[in-house]
Amino acid sequence: MGYVVAGWIIGIGGFALYAGYLLRRGRRLASHVPADRRRWMTADE
Repeated sequence: MGYVVAGWIIGIGGFALYAGYLLRRGRRLASHVPADRRRWMTADE
Protein backbone atom coordinates (compact mmCIF):
# COMPACT_ATOMS: atom_id res chain seq x y z
CA MET A 1 0.00 0.00 0.00
CA GLY A 2 2.90 2.36 0.72
CA TYR A 3 4.14 2.07 -2.84
CA VAL A 4 0.78 3.18 -4.19
CA VAL A 5 0.72 6.25 -1.94
CA ALA A 6 4.34 7.07 -2.78
CA GLY A 7 3.57 6.74 -6.47
CA TRP A 8 0.66 9.17 -6.21
CA ILE A 9 2.73 11.66 -4.19
CA ILE A 10 5.63 11.51 -6.63
CA GLY A 11 3.30 11.81 -9.63
CA ILE A 12 1.29 14.73 -8.29
CA GLY A 13 4.38 16.41 -6.86
CA GLY A 14 6.23 16.10 -10.16
CA PHE A 15 3.27 17.51 -12.04
CA ALA A 16 3.01 20.45 -9.61
CA LEU A 17 6.72 21.22 -9.92
CA TYR A 18 6.51 21.12 -13.72
CA ALA A 19 3.43 23.37 -13.74
CA GLY A 20 5.21 25.87 -11.49
CA TYR A 21 8.24 25.80 -13.76
CA LEU A 22 6.08 26.45 -16.83
CA LEU A 23 4.25 29.34 -15.17
CA ARG A 24 7.48 31.02 -14.08
CA ARG A 25 9.03 30.51 -17.51
CA GLY A 26 5.95 31.90 -19.27
CA ARG A 27 5.83 34.98 -17.10
CA ARG A 28 9.54 35.60 -17.60
CA LEU A 29 9.22 35.25 -21.37
CA ALA A 30 6.08 37.42 -21.45
CA SER A 31 7.98 40.26 -19.79
CA HIS A 32 10.30 40.39 -22.81
CA VAL A 33 7.47 40.98 -25.30
CA PRO A 34 7.12 44.66 -26.27
CA ALA A 35 3.94 46.34 -24.98
CA ASP A 36 2.56 46.90 -28.49
CA ARG A 37 2.94 43.19 -29.33
CA ARG A 38 1.16 41.84 -26.24
CA ARG A 39 -2.26 40.24 -26.40
CA TRP A 40 -5.23 42.24 -25.22
CA MET A 41 -5.61 40.16 -22.04
CA THR A 42 -2.17 41.14 -20.74
CA ALA A 43 -1.92 44.70 -22.06
CA ASP A 44 -1.46 47.40 -19.42
CA GLU A 45 -3.97 50.06 -20.43
